[in-house]
Amino acid sequence: MTKFKVGDRVRIRAWEDMAKEFGIAAEGYIKLKEAFTLRMLPLCGRCATVADTLNSYILLTKLDGDTADAEPFFLTEDMLEPADVREKD
Repeated sequence: MTKFKVGDRVRIRAWEDMAKEFGIAAEGYIKLKEAFTLRMLPLCGRCATVADTLNSYILLTKLDGDTADAEPFFLTEDMLEPADVREKD
């Protein structure tokens, strides 16, 4: 069970914030349950909508700045923070 619900708007946490909390591995990724890699750095600070929750994974859609047909993607709760905006149905 995650603290986020379907329809919640979330923000992908800042790299520096996650690095401070979890540390950085010698290979350069943030040491979370699932690695947050340098390739994911452009996601930091962007907002998305929770489409579903699956165990410890959160399916995100409607990433700010993406086209309407962009592929959904999964992150984990520790990579996210509330965006203080709820998606309107």
